[in-house]
Amino acid sequence: MSMNTDPKSASAQKNFILPGLETSAEVWRDKWGIPHIRATSDWDAFVALGYVHATDRLWQMESNVRKGTGRWSEWAGEDGLATDRLARSMNLELAAKRDFDALDRDAKDMLEAYSVGVNAFIAAGELPVEYGLLGTTPEPWKPWHCIAVMRQLGFMLGGNWMKLIRAAAIPAIGADGASKLRYDDGGNERNILPWDSYSERWKMDIERLKPAITELLHFADGTQTGGGSNNWAVGKELTETGRPLLMGDPHRDLELPSFYAQVHVAGATFDAIGIMLPGVPGMSHIGHNHKVAWGVTTAFVDVNDFYIENFKDDGKLCRTESGWAETAKREEVIRVRGAKDVVLEVFETPKGPVIVGDPKLGKGISLRSGQIREPDLSLNCMLKMLRAESVDGLHEAIREWSVSDHNLVAADIGGNIGHRVRSIVPDRSRENGWLPVPAWLPEFDWKGTVPFDKMPHAINPPSHKIVTANNRVTTDSAWPYLSTDCHPPYRAERIVAEIEKVEKPTIDKLLHVFADRLSIPALLFIEHLKHLPQEGLSASAQERVAAITAWDGRMEKDSTAATIYTSVRLNATWRLAELSKVLTSAGGVWKDAVGEQNMVTQLWWVVPTLMRDNDTSLLNGQSWNDVLKYALEAPTAKAVGNEQQPWHHAHTPAPTHPLAKQFPTSAATLNVPCAPIGGDGDTVFATGYPAGTSTQSNYGSLCRYAFDVGQWQNSKWIVYLGASGIIGDKHRTDQNQMWANAEMIPMMSDWAALESSEDAILTSLYPK
Repeated sequence: MSMNTDPKSASAQKNFILPGLETSAEVWRDKWGIPHIRATSDWDAFVALGYVHATDRLWQMESNVRKGTGRWSEWAGEDGLATDRLARSMNLELAAKRDFDALDRDAKDMLEAYSVGVNAFIAAGELPVEYGLLGTTPEPWKPWHCIAVMRQLGFMLGGNWMKLIRAAAIPAIGADGASKLRYDDGGNERNILPWDSYSERWKMDIERLKPAITELLHFADGTQTGGGSNNWAVGKELTETGRPLLMGDPHRDLELPSFYAQVHVAGATFDAIGIMLPGVPGMSHIGHNHKVAWGVTTAFVDVNDFYIENFKDDGKLCRTESGWAETAKREEVIRVRGAKDVVLEVFETPKGPVIVGDPKLGKGISLRSGQIREPDLSLNCMLKMLRAESVDGLHEAIREWSVSDHNLVAADIGGNIGHRVRSIVPDRSRENGWLPVPAWLPEFDWKGTVPFDKMPHAINPPSHKIVTANNRVTTDSAWPYLSTDCHPPYRAERIVAEIEKVEKPTIDKLLHVFADRLSIPALLFIEHLKHLPQEGLSASAQERVAAITAWDGRMEKDSTAATIYTSVRLNATWRLAELSKVLTSAGGVWKDAVGEQNMVTQLWWVVPTLMRDNDTSLLNGQSWNDVLKYALEAPTAKAVGNEQQPWHHAHTPAPTHPLAKQFPTSAATLNVPCAPIGGDGDTVFATGYPAGTSTQSNYGSLCRYAFDVGQWQNSKWIVYLGASGIIGDKHRTDQNQMWANAEMIPMMSDWAALESSEDAILTSLYPK
């Protein structure tokens, strides 16, 4: 078995025989190792794409297949069990195979061609180092693997888990208290539609949810959401050039290798450049062809429901609307590297598999997911998107999309900008968005799906700009019901404010928006501390107050005040957890689904709302002044470490390879350093952290893009780390310093410019 430790060994060849091609293809590598693929047929373009993706990212691709089918523990050991249990419970492998069978001919051809290219690379035997460590070889790539990867990377991404957090909290703080466990709304919800509108937050209807609350109280007897994204379009009416601009940055877990791959690919019917998921052909998230550009953010659409299930006869029967029905049961054997196999008993009701509780003891919570509806035809959209010629055409191209939910923002050379929520959403009661609900009550059942034409969409707003940043899509009272939980409006408001400061925007005039590190919650803390009575405060507490109140609220990497603020906010969060006694509810039956750390992370988001409203209902008789004084006097938050150091010491990511724990002696080779960064989860320069455990950033911008629509050669982009996933390749991390500085590199979409570049390397591919 040959292991690929020479990063140029494949790409620097001038000629290469690629079995499966019909005619020929060429692959140019630019200065940054980014592939530019050109072929005379769509088939050959996708064969070459599969080969190139495998060259750069094969081990990552197979890892994501394993995560998406419940086999990750075979490589990752016990750390992979949580992922595998969910994938096996949801039967995601069967879903991917079913979906492939239902695709149209164009989509099947695309996936089959891509698979031919991947398998050609595997057959060549020049494999990534990781296979040598594991003592294994790649499994043949199958077309349905692409669907498994696509679903795994977007499954349960939004705020659905918040329902379980609220459910777990009810025994400690009651239904009214649990209803406050939401992301901060900044005082008022900022909606995308109607354009730039504000509305009051919808409140939990406790009366309508009484059956669910009662069941959850019995359920508990004796017993994460991160990420997000920004994007914005500026209409031709406002820009200096009279052309639209489209810019953005998707936020997800900061993985190693880098989550995204930069690619330019041209076939007979399309020529597009953008961001791809390794293992998936097509530019489902970000890209442009000659006529239209697009980018997405997570819309936080609620497409998954949790149902309270009652069982009897040792779990053999489950309660339904029409009486007791048989429960389906199967066993899944999960192989675990370095440990014994795990036998997973899966109980499945008409609503879905049980993921919390034990049916044999009479109770459980099942998951019904719109992301595995039958059939999922999202991959039919890929080629249609690459071939789209306008914003309207792009909207039509995504009609069948359902594997994940997005705000799709687009701009075309006709001068149009547009927004559409891309998802297939179940039509049901909005009460389902608060908590797990009884499976046997008809008022909580699904009543079909929301028609495509009724989903929120619009083109050319009166303000001539569109901004989405995971804030609320529509008012809570609007139909269809889309979501209960979404991110605060801070980032959207900062982006709008920065755009409006710029006269006649261009790409270069708006690049600074990506680097905005002003924290709105930090400003809230500053104001509270300015008015905090300091009688009785120790000298060290007064020093903390002085440092924070003299600060501008910007989470800059070299700011010590940012570190002190974070420590005080975390101390206040843990104090809220202690006073509310909510952590007592996060264990027992909820331990695996919620847990103490996830509960504290959610409270971190809640603190600004309660402070702003002076809501003391969860403080057990204390005031927010009491909580702040406690937070100021308490030792530095454990997650922060030394609060007298600049913020980046506590916050910079540590890119860790998934196999580093399994092979500690190789960790230094597998892992890479990251350039120092600032920001946090509240800033446009989004670098969030799991507040329950650490302040080290674990999610952020996976890439940034800036499209000058119609003058594409002016466009720019950057990815976290680099284009390659090959250990030892200079392109594995060569974009990281610029990413950390919110800088970008040219996006080379012009073939003539590429061919004349001194840095470009050409590999010609020929059939066998």
